[in-house]
Amino acid sequence: MSFYPEKVNFMFSYSSITQAKLLPTKLETQNLFDSDYTDEGISPIDLFIKNTREINKIWINTAELSSEFASMILLSYVSAFESYMRAIIRGAVNIDRTCQKIVASHQVSFAAAIYHKNSILPEALLEEIAFSNADRVKSSLSTFLGIHVKQNEMVEFFKEFEKICQLRHCCTHRFGKLGAKNAINLGIDIHSAVLEKPLRLTKQDLENALDTITDLAKAINSLIFANLLERTVCRKKTSKADIESEIIDWKWNQNIDRKHFRPYYDLFSSKLDAQPTPKLGKIYDSFRGGNKVKTTLR
Repeated sequence: MSFYPEKVNFMFSYSSITQAKLLPTKLETQNLFDSDYTDEGISPIDLFIKNTREINKIWINTAELSSEFASMILLSYVSAFESYMRAIIRGAVNIDRTCQKIVASHQVSFAAAIYHKNSILPEALLEEIAFSNADRVKSSLSTFLGIHVKQNEMVEFFKEFEKICQLRHCCTHRFGKLGAKNAINLGIDIHSAVLEKPLRLTKQDLENALDTITDLAKAINSLIFANLLERTVCRKKTSKADIESEIIDWKWNQNIDRKHFRPYYDLFSSKLDAQPTPKLGKIYDSFRGGNKVKTTLR
């Protein structure tokens, strides 16, 4: 009679309670990106609109959405917004002398300095930045562009965006379940009953989220455009205490000023929006009408 039970497998180890296979292949990550892609020739806001439209194609005609799929769509919308923020900050630094003064003392990695093209080098400034909540979005405008968002400015936009960011955090780090910290930020008194419960998004919820994110992106786009242009008219203090804005010698003649005005127009205007930006001449006339008198006083 054997001392050991007949079915004991002496090859089994408690330390391998779940069996993992050897990896059959390794990811060749350098081959996973489209090396031919370029987004030159399209403004950041139009790139955002284009990206969200591509996301919409995935689900808009789907009869039903699983909660997991809906969560992925929400993540994609927030990602499109973050991409917009990077592109608009990069673009502003490229064309605006005041922004260039503001970031002049910022450091970038050696690798970025060596491998980035000059036009995308400002992107390296944002390597450690995540636009994952409303405060970080506002602080980035101050840090890199010298624009201070006032407390009473765009309050509802940022309030609703913050809610979306909390949901995004649940999807990214908790597979959709509501954590205590997120519940506190959203309002623990009305969310305590759904702690550790999974997110359930309907198609209407996704449409509402996209509307919120799109409206925020367009509002920020207009905010930056107006601030950058206005401080080229008269020297102004920026959110950086020791830095004042660089002025442009506007002649208030469209033919003469076009070379200065066009880079701003091209960076911020939209062709893809449901209400496309008016032609350059009309926007310039509005800018001239609102600011010409200021140059006579400086």
